[in-house]
Amino acid sequence: MNYDFYFVHGWGFDKNFWSPVGHILLKKKIALSVKLIDLGFFSNDNQQDILDKSQKNIFVTHSFGLNWFLKNKIKTDILINFFSTPSFVDYQKHPKKTQKILSKMIKEFEHNPLDVLYKFYKNCGLENYKKINRKFLNKDNLRSALIDLKYNNLEKEFNCISSSIFSIFLRDDLIFNPAINQIKKMESHKHHIRFIKSNKHALPFIEPERTSKIIQRFLENVNK
Repeated sequence: MNYDFYFVHGWGFDKNFWSPVGHILLKKKIALSVKLIDLGFFSNDNQQDILDKSQKNIFVTHSFGLNWFLKNKIKTDILINFFSTPSFVDYQKHPKKTQKILSKMIKEFEHNPLDVLYKFYKNCGLENYKKINRKFLNKDNLRSALIDLKYNNLEKEFNCISSSIFSIFLRDDLIFNPAINQIKKMESHKHHIRFIKSNKHALPFIEPERTSKIIQRFLENVNK
């Protein structure tokens, strides 16, 4: 396929989150090239990529990665969105509970960032995930992103996307627990939505083969 893939990870991770999926797509020749964008949660620099307007590209976002994508008003030929909506809070099954959880995380993060991160990883399905380089942990970026998740509503930016969108949600997600009927109302001729059975918010990292097949099937349908 003649697409360059750009992958954007979610909160609490770095660009390596998407590395296994990117490798599979390259190996299967589904991707022409793969670029892993890093949001600077474990470094001092946010990576900003300027796209060549002539190239065909696909952006694949995970969780907070959609927020970053929308705020930067990036143009893409196809957007594949894992486990997120333009408002992280409003499209969840229990928005008030989500607000409280985010408030608690923001408050605790200043003094106990690792405790917050380890609890988050556990709820993502990564029970013993300890791959954090404390030396490079960027508390300001991580905390700022939590505040964005709590308050941002980017529906205007989302509705301005003219390209095809494919959104995937987990029915039992412990981080983004989807309000299914509300999310289904977002579906249109350009926005295709699929719900799958899992509670692992970090599914793309945990199950890269399954994730790459989801992406491949969608692209096969788009290109028919």
